[in-house]
Amino acid sequence: MKGIPVVWIPGLDHAGIATQLVVEKLLWAKEKKTRHDLSREELLSKVNQWKNSRSDEIREQLLKLGASLDFDQEFFTLSETMSEAVNEAFIRLFNKNLIYRDSLLVNWSFFLQSTISDIEVKYQEISEPTLLTIPGFEDKVLVGVMHRFNYPIEGNDGKCITIATTRLETILGDVAVAVHPEDNRYSHLIGKNVINPLNGQKLPINGDLNVKPDFGTGALKITPGHSLTDYSIGKRNSLPVVDIFDDFGRINCPNLPQFHGIHRFKAKTLIRDELQNKGLYCGQSDHKHAIPLCSRSGDLIEWRRVPQWFLKCDAQRILTEFVVNRDSMSETDLNNWNTYKDLLIDEEKDVTIIPPNYRNTWKDWFSRYQDWCISRQIFWGHQIPAYNIIKDGQITERWVAAKKFVNT
Repeated sequence: MKGIPVVWIPGLDHAGIATQLVVEKLLWAKEKKTRHDLSREELLSKVNQWKNSRSDEIREQLLKLGASLDFDQEFFTLSETMSEAVNEAFIRLFNKNLIYRDSLLVNWSFFLQSTISDIEVKYQEISEPTLLTIPGFEDKVLVGVMHRFNYPIEGNDGKCITIATTRLETILGDVAVAVHPEDNRYSHLIGKNVINPLNGQKLPINGDLNVKPDFGTGALKITPGHSLTDYSIGKRNSLPVVDIFDDFGRINCPNLPQFHGIHRFKAKTLIRDELQNKGLYCGQSDHKHAIPLCSRSGDLIEWRRVPQWFLKCDAQRILTEFVVNRDSMSETDLNNWNTYKDLLIDEEKDVTIIPPNYRNTWKDWFSRYQDWCISRQIFWGHQIPAYNIIKDGQITERWVAAKKFVNT
């Protein structure tokens, strides 16, 4: 447009989760099969067929628009060249100790059987009891309800602590009850135990300043394996993390056969009935809250602690503090900045937010700081070039990142 010769190179995104979902829906509609009925190679073959047909349509549409693109140089994000670049980036970051493997809480979709990123989670406001259709589950799921039940206090002549929760099904994963240490209703109970009526386990009553006395009953059931808030409280109080679900969203508690293998949504009803039979269920009420849904599939997202690959984001967090608060940084943050700025190239040191009203959005994003989960459990995507080290015939917890060796 300015009379300067340019080359316009087209690019196609493999859109991993979205594309695989479309093909899986077509597979079910045409053949009544799921991805579990196919081998990896068979599923990838079908995805490739669909991708090729859609790519041809995209090229045809661009040509009809009169776009003068150089299709001979076309890029595809899942091509061999791009995969090699992704592997090289992973290996370099791994060797710099910026990528690591750990079991941390992640957004988990049981329908996809994969983690998803924060930006792929949409929060839907629920203002009243609502029946939702959740993929992979035959019945509609009731949300927008707060349940109340009693936790018996150990050795206290039938006295109880009343808990308010939307997640009855996670009682099996409770490891404690938390109250605010200055809440006169409960402060005298800190250090005592309640008894889980479903499995008989003793759960400590902890004091924690993050508990809100005016929310629910002021007593919070702590399930670190399925709540980010509970996970933080659990870490401060050295509590265990228990995952009570398998990869398909079923209860995984072999010592409780009445619940084991039951889908988590059905388990909620069974647990309510069990509490009623024990005289511990106190009823339900309407509850306005936001529920996390997968923007790709509509699945109800669960927090789970599963082994994944993470990218450290310390430098980005400190950079964020500098960009937003450079005139009022704390001494600690300023010291951190002085350490990290030497690791950055000059272009990265001078960051400006445009328009400036997004400074608060930028700040808020990084205030909920955690490292970036970069792995997904899908077939249509880049394979992570990391391998377990085997020593004396045994798989170790040590990993190495390397390109595959091709013997020619």
